[in-house]
Amino acid sequence: VEAFLSFFQSKKGRTGASSVPPLKRSRMRSGWDDATGEVNQQRVEEAEWNRLRVDLSDGGRGGVPERDACLVTVEGRLHPVQVHFMEEPANDYLEAAVNVVLAIHASQPEGDILVFLTGREEIEAACALIAERLHQTRERAETSSKKPKPLLAVPLHGTLPKEMQLKAFVAAPRGVRKVVVSTNLAEASVTIDGIVYVVDSCLVKLDAFCPHNGASYLNIAPVSRSSARQRAGRAGRTRPGHCYRLLTEAAFHSNMLSEHTMPEVRRSDLKDTVLMLKCLGVDDVGAFEFATPPCREAVELALE
Repeated sequence: VEAFLSFFQSKKGRTGASSVPPLKRSRMRSGWDDATGEVNQQRVEEAEWNRLRVDLSDGGRGGVPERDACLVTVEGRLHPVQVHFMEEPANDYLEAAVNVVLAIHASQPEGDILVFLTGREEIEAACALIAERLHQTRERAETSSKKPKPLLAVPLHGTLPKEMQLKAFVAAPRGVRKVVVSTNLAEASVTIDGIVYVVDSCLVKLDAFCPHNGASYLNIAPVSRSSARQRAGRAGRTRPGHCYRLLTEAAFHSNMLSEHTMPEVRRSDLKDTVLMLKCLGVDDVGAFEFATPPCREAVELALE
């Protein structure tokens, strides 16, 4: 809030007057001490700013300049996406993902492919396997007309240098299909133009914590159905798309997949969280009302 106020008050020299009217804190049920200017330690039930008015009506001449305002838009899925399931469970989802990619490349119209895997090792192995299989297919082709078109496999995960990550967003050369092999980084954090086909392993690598032995680890687990729907939405941005899920339809609707991803507070080590609450003056962490209550054992272990 202080940074927010400083930003607008810094305009005073340019506009001739402060852009922010005086602010007044509301008196809270927990009690506001005018002598000390502090809120007591009881739980604050209500807090609001009574007045925060910024005059934007005259194009910034008496308020905030126009160049300091921005318009943020979020596009939804523009075209329908057809979802495909496997008839039989896959024994090796990495092998199955590569096979689906090559089948799409051989039989489907142009359009880039996005593959969801769980981590860096799998992504690098998949990119290498795609290049190897494509080379073998081209070697076996009897004539040049039967050779498959070029396929460019590009990795995308959080440990890549920035310049390597940016390659996933660069359009492939004319006549070349691009396949981006990614972690769940591409699920909602970024949007890659040109994606028409999504191959979803329906798996994700998540942080996990065991309160019984105090160990944190990465666990490969099925995604939630909401995350799977989010992944499918990566296709269909520019035209009708397709999503290929590497599991059966029965498995997708079974208890193997939860409806929503478990909140991080229920599967993570809470030592840092408890320490921050203590620094903020919360004495009774056990009675603190989290938006999603964490595991009691994890809280007790963090307090120790």
